[in-house]
Amino acid sequence: MNQPRFDRELLKECLACRACQEDCPLALFREDYDPYLLLELIREGRLEEALDMPQVWWCLECYTCHELCYMKYGMIEPLRELKALAMERGLKPPQVDSSLKVFRNTGLLTKASAAQRSKLGLPVPASVALDELRVLLGGGR
Repeated sequence: MNQPRFDRELLKECLACRACQEDCPLALFREDYDPYLLLELIREGRLEEALDMPQVWWCLECYTCHELCYMKYGMIEPLRELKALAMERGLKPPQVDSSLKVFRNTGLLTKASAAQRSKLGLPVPASVALDELRVLLGGGR
């Protein structure tokens, strides 16, 4: 199994800067989510401890941190790598597999609400090109 590669110097800079600290939507909403704790554990080489935390899966990958980062690193890169490592080791919540199955079968993670979209003045979403998606995902036609 390949050992993940985390740029510890970049993590050190990230942890020193924290330009995005007050802007992570999830951290603002949940007091029990501190993405910097996960980054500190990674930097310190305490991967097993980080992988055991359910917070690994809480990052929504909204890219807010990336957009605010002068290095264009944000917290997203190491957190995504941590998720990939957890998946390789089979340390993922069951919802990950069920969500991937739904996505492969429908091309969607959730069905859009026509009523909500109308209320917001949004158009009806385009239909999913499921055949093309399956080809891209390696499932053929």
